[in-house]
Amino acid sequence: MKIEEYIKENDDQNIIFEVRNIFKSIKNKILLDNITFKLTKKSFHVILGHNGAGKSTLFNICTGNDKNYSGDIYFQNEDINLVKIRKSFLSFSTNLSFPIWWNVLEYLKNFSYFFNNKILPTRKIIDKLVEYGLEDKIKSNPNHLSSGEKKKLPIILVELLKPDLVFLDEPDSNLDIDARKFIYQKLKNIANEGSSIFISSHYNNEIKDYADHVTFIKKGRIVSSSHISDFTNNNVTMELLNKESNKDE
Repeated sequence: MKIEEYIKENDDQNIIFEVRNIFKSIKNKILLDNITFKLTKKSFHVILGHNGAGKSTLFNICTGNDKNYSGDIYFQNEDINLVKIRKSFLSFSTNLSFPIWWNVLEYLKNFSYFFNNKILPTRKIIDKLVEYGLEDKIKSNPNHLSSGEKKKLPIILVELLKPDLVFLDEPDSNLDIDARKFIYQKLKNIANEGSSIFISSHYNNEIKDYADHVTFIKKGRIVSSSHISDFTNNNVTMELLNKESNKDE
């Protein structure tokens, strides 16, 4: 890791989100065990792990959807459970569903208004849909889009709304390699423009070319959490992660 990268990741003033000693169990089964990590501002942070590693459980806790855990979570030095900070970040789950009474354009426009009480220009939204190759889906029901098309909508919202922090649970699932790389590049660009991006994934082969920081989780425990340069240079970690990835194929 370069000196400037080390300073960025270890400067408390540069930390936007922090997870401390998260523990969760159900019926004596440990789901998350002493999970601790930090997210820096303007970074693309990925949590990697095979199916069942605990990624979605962790995401539900981080986004406030699951409050049955022990430990502490802070967003901009405030408790994540405080209502007043909730509109500073966006979160989207793996299984996307949309209101059946809105078409794609209406969904993006209304969601944007609910988020920041501002009406975005229709032309701006349409231009973004064209950029994402969805110009022929403007009047379509978003629930009827393909999996890849659906996964583009949250990314469009993030670009339009520019929240401080974004959570995306496996935004690359069920996509081909070209679609995954398209999503990764968009997220990388968004992070460079000022938002902090936190996603879960099990596609380590491509994601390492875009992420700034990687946290590898296995059986509810963190195996490694480091800057991408340190992560990819750790042969033991990469070998273990590759073995885990093969289990998902």
